[in-house]
Amino acid sequence: MTVLPALLCLSSVFTADSDNASQSRAAAWLVQLGRHHGHLVGRDDPQRVTLHVLGLMKAASDIDPSAAEAWLWQYDLYSRMGRIDEAREALSNYVRLDPRDESAALQHLALVLMSLQTAEARGAYLTDRLKQTNLPRSLQSDIHRRLAHYFRERGDNAEASRQIERALRLMPMNQAARELAYEMFSETEPLLQRVELALQLVRINPMQVNVLWELGQLLDAAGLHNEAQEWYQRALDVHRRATDDAIPAESWFDLAVSYAASGRDTDALSALQQALKDRPDDVPSKLLKVHVAQRAGRDNPDLLRTAEAELHALSDMYDAQYEKVQTERDYHRAADMAWFYAATQPDPRRALETAELAMSAPFPDSLTRRSYGFALLLNKRVEEAAEQLKQLADSDQMAALGMARALLALSRREEAIAALKQGVAQRHGGMAYDRLCEELRNLGETPPPAPSYPSVVEALERFDRRIFDFHKRPSDTLKLTLQFVDDPLPPVGPIRVRVRLENINPPDSFAVTMGDGLMVQPVVVLTARISGREKREFLHFSEVLLNRRPVLVPGDAVEQVVAVDVGRFRYELIRTCTSTEEIELNSLFDPIRTAQGYTSGLGSVSSLPIRATRTGLSVEPAALTALVQQAKSASALERMDAAARLGGLMAARDLYPGTLPGADAMNSAGIDEALFRLTDDPEWSVRMAAVDAVSWGRPLVNTVAPRLAARVNDPHAAVRLMAVRLFAGLQRKQFQDALDALTRSDPSPAVRLVAESYVTRVQTSQPRQVATP
Repeated sequence: MTVLPALLCLSSVFTADSDNASQSRAAAWLVQLGRHHGHLVGRDDPQRVTLHVLGLMKAASDIDPSAAEAWLWQYDLYSRMGRIDEAREALSNYVRLDPRDESAALQHLALVLMSLQTAEARGAYLTDRLKQTNLPRSLQSDIHRRLAHYFRERGDNAEASRQIERALRLMPMNQAARELAYEMFSETEPLLQRVELALQLVRINPMQVNVLWELGQLLDAAGLHNEAQEWYQRALDVHRRATDDAIPAESWFDLAVSYAASGRDTDALSALQQALKDRPDDVPSKLLKVHVAQRAGRDNPDLLRTAEAELHALSDMYDAQYEKVQTERDYHRAADMAWFYAATQPDPRRALETAELAMSAPFPDSLTRRSYGFALLLNKRVEEAAEQLKQLADSDQMAALGMARALLALSRREEAIAALKQGVAQRHGGMAYDRLCEELRNLGETPPPAPSYPSVVEALERFDRRIFDFHKRPSDTLKLTLQFVDDPLPPVGPIRVRVRLENINPPDSFAVTMGDGLMVQPVVVLTARISGREKREFLHFSEVLLNRRPVLVPGDAVEQVVAVDVGRFRYELIRTCTSTEEIELNSLFDPIRTAQGYTSGLGSVSSLPIRATRTGLSVEPAALTALVQQAKSASALERMDAAARLGGLMAARDLYPGTLPGADAMNSAGIDEALFRLTDDPEWSVRMAAVDAVSWGRPLVNTVAPRLAARVNDPHAAVRLMAVRLFAGLQRKQFQDALDALTRSDPSPAVRLVAESYVTRVQTSQPRQVATP
């Protein structure tokens, strides 16, 4: 039998014929069903599952507009579909119902501002929002930050400064506000600005190797070599713990430069050895090794011989390659050779030939131009050399050295000294710095001392380094706990669990940032085990998001109550609803997802397992008789509960045909008839639950169709929606004409979406246009 509904006879979409408790429970029931459905399908067809779950969530919010979770799901699903207006409206409803979700409030603010066309409208909206009471501190901070940007664009720097100060006072971890402050407060010492910004980035996520390394480079350039080396080593430590990849040769070279600049020649040579292990032909590493070995070899003949051998090997390599580089016009290699022949092992002819070849490249780089300048100087073309090197001397210490030598050759001593001192000031330490200082001493001048930057050193000393222990021992900072909400556990669900994450650091310690690119991803994966008739495991079967706030300060916690009986886990609990089972749950926070599944990451913490006994439904005749009587209760909530229990019993019997203990007693008690009667219940919420419960087992089409065909024409959309799910599963191809009609003509957006999800699933021709609610 094929069910073809008379759609034109349908009444209004939803009716308010239930009391508040029934509406609230029905909406929560639909949200749970949507979560369950999302765990069963959709891996192979995201469009299908999106439509289906969206339909269930819309049905929930239509029944109970105060169902906050339903609106949050709609926001997420509409966003995935690129329907920003509907997403913004759904999120507006959610944040109105749950103003304590800080992350959602921040996202809502951004979405609303995107919809406003003028700066004046955005400024007015932000000002009005600040008048509201009980805004989360993170939201207040972001509003002040955006107002600072607004006033700055209008030229009101005084008001912009006040706004940014308020933003940072409310939320010191507001990185966007801090970056704007650095742009605005130009009187702050430039180096201190950059160091404090880098430290703030480290506080937000200490696992950013690039930030740690760039901080080291910044300190190195300022002459704070010992301080720089701490951050280089922290970056290397993070790299080793985060990946099995080898440390790049460039990193070893930077560290060697820093060691050499601070006089740690042995450490420099060790780092260079690592760099050359990865790149044996790297010329800068070889040249630095020669320089360090020559300096250290003054007191160590073996090192001096090593340096001479390295230099001879490099010279032999270039001699062997010289003709090939000229023939093939290898600009890059020619630039390296030109520098070697101009500055390391002078050869006027070869230096100029290779430099001119390198300069013929379409866009000569700074090494090429510097090499050309030195080659000109070596060939006594002094004025040309001075002019060439002058273009680079402001930012290239070696170019400053070459320009000074050219000026000395032109008898312009004072200008040469000024050029040398300018070069020294660029970076205190390194091979170029050593040669600049040596040149100044040869001229009877004392090299200017390196600045001490006490404010920078103080900022570094104040930094709380305990944060670097987080990814070594995250459980010292974060505590993850699970707790069953209901005792005893309901036999056919929902099984609600409270998931809680707490920052257990001391009050004076660091906060934990959560989100993309931050310390942790606020995701928990659940694993369930059932012990009863047989042992079963559901590994990482569900995810829980704990993303309600971006920062978790010491002593603070975030928690979420979720129904965990979803997907295969739910089916198993229904299949075994007549047996007593021990349920164990555990969880993993901030996991890494791989092709093989989930695994622990650097920030992961696990909860201790929790256990509870789910007592099975009794199949004793007296208990079954009581259940059938419950299906006739005056309470709609009681009848909904009876529908679930009856559906569970029928499913258990159907899935164990002829073998389930108590099956005869179920038949004698008339549980099938009791459930079918509930599908005709005067209360729509009971009809909805009963129609869904019929689908849990393996109902026969010839049995179900005559009894439930009318439900496809039900006056209430939630019941029609369940009937669509039931018949789409039972009749498959035979129901496609009805589904096609429903997608076009049903007055309920929720029904149209769910019907569309089944049409999409079975079609083989061109994709249909997604139904629009």
